[in-house]
Amino acid sequence: MIRVRASEPIRKKGIELGVDDTLPEIYRKTYLNLALSEGFGSGFVIKSERLIQTAATSLVITNQHVIADADQPRVSFDHDETQYLGHILFSDRRLDLAILEIRASVPGLTLNATSANIQDVFAVGYPSMNQDGSYQETHGNISNPCLHDRELTKESTHGDDCWVKHTAAIDPGSSGGPLLTKAHEVIGVNTAILTQLHDAFLAVPATAIQKAIQDAELFREKRTDATWLADQLKDRCRKFNGELSSTSSDHTLLVSFISNSLMAEQGNQAYQRLVENIPGASQQVIPSFFKDPAYTLRASLVMALRYLYETRGGVAKDEQCTRLNPNDDVTKSDATVRIMISLQRGSDVELVWMLEHGAWRLRDYNP
Repeated sequence: MIRVRASEPIRKKGIELGVDDTLPEIYRKTYLNLALSEGFGSGFVIKSERLIQTAATSLVITNQHVIADADQPRVSFDHDETQYLGHILFSDRRLDLAILEIRASVPGLTLNATSANIQDVFAVGYPSMNQDGSYQETHGNISNPCLHDRELTKESTHGDDCWVKHTAAIDPGSSGGPLLTKAHEVIGVNTAILTQLHDAFLAVPATAIQKAIQDAELFREKRTDATWLADQLKDRCRKFNGELSSTSSDHTLLVSFISNSLMAEQGNQAYQRLVENIPGASQQVIPSFFKDPAYTLRASLVMALRYLYETRGGVAKDEQCTRLNPNDDVTKSDATVRIMISLQRGSDVELVWMLEHGAWRLRDYNP
């Protein structure tokens, strides 16, 4: 079972805003709930051929939404009181998938990414019961081994992601638990309930898990390699600039670039400006805020950055994110790295990046 609490920047800023008498009471309560919340979800250990056994480490799979606003989730097993700090190696909002490393040698489940004809499945997890997880195993069948995003949203999407649709019941708190075969092999990570349908649940498929494990293991091996980290940063920077400048950008992907620190420190201001200055925005943005305040604050920052880029003509055509500040060390775990970005109307923007959840995310920007 995985327990989480909000990251330190979110907690500090949320408490600060929660006692700010200039904000409406309902906003202050929402900020306090975000800052002080401590929740839990499910997860499981997966076998990893590349892990060095003598290092006594294990990989834990869960959902991204379980750990999204946390710094270091805590992992426990069954009813054991021992808690292990989880270091996040991989996190993907679009797939709702995360991989943690813990300092413990724990037997793992086997991934089955090849069988396409499995029918009987079992969903295992710890649904919430008065803030405590209670072990649950349910049985069902696969009704669609690859339900595409476009079938869920009726809109075209970037990429060709799909989900395992099944009938093994899951409940809040079961998120991140495995979808298993009779042989106890993992064929998915349970992630969502399709409320508009009866007995319909979604899991991230094993093929996506396999790719995520490869990415997590690569990051684990290369996280002290300055050249590799710098190349990863430049690539992330180029993707961010490309999406931010595109008229058909993937908004979910853009939101995933915003770090917890930036969201905590500047998200509220961006949100308030959006509500106050854009006609009609309040009717859409305020309901979104109360449903998911963290996502809405990140999205508000994305919109503020998009406006900044647009007012300066967008990214210069020859911009390749190569101007890293030579005084910044990409290998430091708590380092920030600055990159100057040229915009078309003769001005630069400095993007400040940090390593968070196994990837480079935006820590700040200086227009």
